[in-house]
Amino acid sequence: MSAVLDRNRKRYHKAFIIELALILIVYALIRLLQPAFSFSFLLGALIGWLPQLVLVVYVFYLRTNLQSEHKLKALYQGEAIKIVLTIILLLLVFINIDLAPLAFFAGYFGLILLNNLLPFVLQKHAESKINSLTK
Repeated sequence: MSAVLDRNRKRYHKAFIIELALILIVYALIRLLQPAFSFSFLLGALIGWLPQLVLVVYVFYLRTNLQSEHKLKALYQGEAIKIVLTIILLLLVFINIDLAPLAFFAGYFGLILLNNLLPFVLQKHAESKINSLTK
């Protein structure tokens, strides 16, 4: 079980680095082309990124020493923390900051999509590397 968790930990670590790099690159491009939308995009992307980062840190780093029967409970707790953190961040932003909604939601949903797809893409890439080495 620890080998699987270690592999997933490494995969998510790489995914978060790639996501952060993509956030910064897209932010810089939007800043050059449409400066009025760049801050809204950045906020949306960070609100999509930070709660997922908290979930992964909680499940893969803080709760790794649990017995097998408690690991699923830790995952549900992490998801609850992620949802509550997302709600709090969204409320703080909507109440306190004037946004460009299209740019904000493009950043937010773009990161939600990346959070879900990038680990699978990295897994498939690793599997294809292994398959090519074994042939």
